[in-house]
Order: sequence, then C-alpha cells, then structure tokens
Amino acid sequence: MLYANLTMPQCLKCGAELPVNEEGMAPVLCDRCAGRATRRARVGMNTGTLREFPATSILTGINVGVYVLMVLASGSFFEFVGRTLYTFGGNYGPATLTGDYWRLITAGFVHAGLLHIGFNMWCLWYLGQLSERLFGSWITFAVYMLTGVAGALLSVAVHPMVLEIGASGAIFGIAGAIVSGVKFGNVAVSSGQKKQIMSSMVFFVIFNLAFGAAIPGIDNWCHLGGLVSGLIFGIPLAVAAATGKKQFEWLTMILAALVLAGVGARVVQARAQVFRGLQQQTQRTTAPTDRADTGR
Repeated sequence: MLYANLTMPQCLKCGAELPVNEEGMAPVLCDRCAGRATRRARVGMNTGTLREFPATSILTGINVGVYVLMVLASGSFFEFVGRTLYTFGGNYGPATLTGDYWRLITAGFVHAGLLHIGFNMWCLWYLGQLSERLFGSWITFAVYMLTGVAGALLSVAVHPMVLEIGASGAIFGIAGAIVSGVKFGNVAVSSGQKKQIMSSMVFFVIFNLAFGAAIPGIDNWCHLGGLVSGLIFGIPLAVAAATGKKQFEWLTMILAALVLAGVGARVVQARAQVFRGLQQQTQRTTAPTDRADTGR
C-alpha cells in the first residue's frame, strides 16, 4: 500500500493550520491574522491622506475647525450673521484698512454657512491634492495663503464696504498655479493627463466666474485676485519644476510675499484715509451689521 505524506496548509503569518474548502483551496491567512490586517488597512486609509497630502488636510482642517467654533459661538449651524463673520476675521474695509491687516489672512478661513464651506472644501480637497502632486505640500500651502491674501486685497480695494469671506479666492489661486504649472512646467504627468487637467481647470474657472457673476453676494473680485496671482506665481514655480531647482520655488514664494506687501501698502495708502477720518469721529470702527453685504 502507498502512503502520501499530506500536510495541511498553514497561515503565512502565524503558522496555524488553515481549513481547505471543497475545491481544495485554502486562504493565505487565518481568521485572526486576516482580521488584524484588515484593521491595519482601515487605519492606513484613515491616516493616509494626512501623510500623502498634509497641506490639503491641514488647510481643510483649519477651515472646518473655524466653522465649528463659529457654530459653538453663535448657536447657528446653517448660516451666520454679519457680526459673527466679522468677529471671526472677515475682511471688512473700515477695519482692515485701518490696522486689522490680519483680516486679509483670516478671511480665507471664514465661511458664511454650511453650503458655503461645503462647496469650498470640496473644491479645495480636489485641487489641493492635485497641487501637492505637482508642486509639493508646503508650496501648495504657501500658494493658498498668498493667493488668498491677493484675492482679499483686490476685494477690499474695489469694494471696501463689502464683508469679504471664504476660501474661494485661495482656491482660485491654486487653480491658477496649476494651470501655469501644467502649461509651462515639466510636471511629472503624461500629455493626456495634461490635457485633462487643463480642460478641467478651464471649466472650473469659467463656470465659477460665470456663476459668481450671476448670483448676488458672490465676490468675483476676490476670485479674480486669487486666480491672477496664482497664474503669475505659477510661472516661476513651473520653471523651478522644469529645471529641478527646488530652491527657486521658495524664492518665488518670498518674492510673492514681498510684492503683496507692497501692493497692500499702496491699497492702504489709497483707501485708508477716508476710513481713518471716520474712525477719528467715532473713536472706533463699527463692525458690519447683520444686514451688511457679504462677498463670498
């Protein structure tokens, strides 16, 4: 009689014997080890975005965090009144142009309501990750901050009595930088992907500018300021990516910050005198009322 030396299949992780089905097939891992692997995969999925796209994750987290604080402070959830938007850092000419220059930054993290922040964060999540793939994480963070300030500057220069808020100026800035990077830079994407990205960006810009022109309360001046500055900043970023000289990217950001500081000083000089006169009369800049015009 012949005997076969048969052995049961074993788990690749712990060596435990594995059951065999009717077809003679067995799993690779036992139930216990498979459960551990699944849990680790879930944790990786939850934290992977922060590791892979830290700038987008951090910027989104700041925006959502500010929104939560506004909800807790105001007791409102779907929409906030003008005084709340002002208190949390909205860009309002009489205050911004007479010393509250920090509002040019904070306005990019303040939103008027749930729909406002929901749409903006959806756009930021997509465009931010794409920008991080093209330029890197911290350059993307810098583009958001600088183009957000550029949009706020143009807004307050054109209509200083409108309360400007929202991340959309910075989002347009990221879109502009992506367009310049894909057009002029040697980015690591195929020609087909470049065409797809360009068509998506062009559609995004045209659609949203047209939407902003048609709907009252949307601040297209802020959008234009962010877009144009992003297009301009994106050109040297693209050149830096094409030449492989990463130090030029940060030099671009430093020069952009200096240019914005100079432009801001001119805007303040041109616009602030009348508000300082009013401030001297009232001894204090009045916050916008609940019925104040808001640009988003």
